[in-house]
Amino acid sequence: MSADAEQDYFAEGLTKDISIALTKIPGLFLAADESPTARVSQGLSATEMGREFGVCYVLIGGVRRHGERVRVNAELIDAANGQCLWGERFDRELHDLFSIQDEITEEIVTAMDVKLVQGEAARFMRKALTNPVALEASYRGWYALYHGTGRQDVREAQHLFEEVIRLEPEAPIGYAGAALAYWAEAGFGRVVVHSPAMEHAADLAREALSLGDTTGYAHLVMALVHLAHHEYDEAMTQVTEGVAARPNCNGAYAIKSSVLNYLGRPQEAIEFAQYAVRLTPVYPAEFPAALAAAYHDSGRYAEAIAAAAASLQLRNEDIDPMLILVAANVAQGNLDEARAIAAKVQDLDPAFRLAEFSATQPYRNPQDLERLIGRLHEAGLPN
Repeated sequence: MSADAEQDYFAEGLTKDISIALTKIPGLFLAADESPTARVSQGLSATEMGREFGVCYVLIGGVRRHGERVRVNAELIDAANGQCLWGERFDRELHDLFSIQDEITEEIVTAMDVKLVQGEAARFMRKALTNPVALEASYRGWYALYHGTGRQDVREAQHLFEEVIRLEPEAPIGYAGAALAYWAEAGFGRVVVHSPAMEHAADLAREALSLGDTTGYAHLVMALVHLAHHEYDEAMTQVTEGVAARPNCNGAYAIKSSVLNYLGRPQEAIEFAQYAVRLTPVYPAEFPAALAAAYHDSGRYAEAIAAAAASLQLRNEDIDPMLILVAANVAQGNLDEARAIAAKVQDLDPAFRLAEFSATQPYRNPQDLERLIGRLHEAGLPN
């Protein structure tokens, strides 16, 4: 929008640039007002535009020129209630119109990515990678890792992060992302000690740290490596450093929740997992799965069932939240329901055995593990 018809070309160009850039962010559906005759959105409120275009948020902007200066205002509006979620004003000299357009586009797109999709992790990525092909590969890697539904997505994430490493070998974020992807392969949510994928994840995390990784991801992977070896104090040190490096990262809080729960501190684990789920609108299945485990271990079984079900809605063949669902139903006396879910676990993994599963659960207190395994066995899962 522009109050001056002479500035329409700049407003139109800026709108087009922002739209093109937004379409490159995985996980974001964009509906632009591109009617060839008249603006559909003209005169509509943000709430009305939300209904008209079928979107949850509306990005509105305006351009004004004052002599040799240009002012651009932008606001992100929640279409459900009209609330402003983010707003910024950009005042720039007009000596280089194209660079102004690029700069404002980058700032607005980064804000959209942070607010709507990946949270503060987006800001790290956009600053850490200068090669646009590497940045896009990184985006797609995180999307595959966070929103994938199976092991194939994890392998795709590995491939994409390895492409980031190839394109920007001195950037630690590629190694850190690959480390998380190989950890995911090692147990797909479980902790596994003796695994080539876990060993590779540790090597990648160490390389990221040697390159001065400031994202915290490498610390988080190393926390899981220490946890797998029952090195509890070292795991706590690493996960604390990871959270300190990523104070607005939901992944960091979810991993700390898992570490705390294995250390026998489920009440604290609940708080961190809840925060991870609340921090951004989009999150992976592991976050409610971590919350479900903490609820179970703290004796809050109805909430454990709800959180496990939420995780399975995001990834319906993930065995770990199913096991929590089994155990929580046993604890509540719902044996028929527990046995039905246990049967599904065995359908998905006919080789599943409690002894092998137990080896992937690094509980500091043996009684916590014994209680979990006992309930799973009661539901019919074989030793």
